[in-house]
Amino acid sequence: MFANLKIRTGLLAVVLTFVALSVVAIGYGRCSARQDGMVIGTPDNAGVQQNVLIRDAYIAALRLPAAKPQDPPRASRKTIVADTDNWESF
Repeated sequence: MFANLKIRTGLLAVVLTFVALSVVAIGYGRCSARQDGMVIGTPDNAGVQQNVLIRDAYIAALRLPAAKPQDPPRASRKTIVADTDNWESF
């Protein structure tokens, strides 16, 4: 079948085969890149949603009224009075 082909025709067939395989490879690469973009975009979208929730919680926390510091409990003050009449009790 290929015995009667000239060298120029054989080289043209090789070039056309190479071009056809290159087009198939480019198509496969584009399809793969599109699917990878969708797969990479999914966690990225989830991360963006988490960041939005964290930011909203932070803003809500900033809007809370500031807690007033409470006074420490007052200790009962006992005044120690020295019994100057009876020094032996000390």
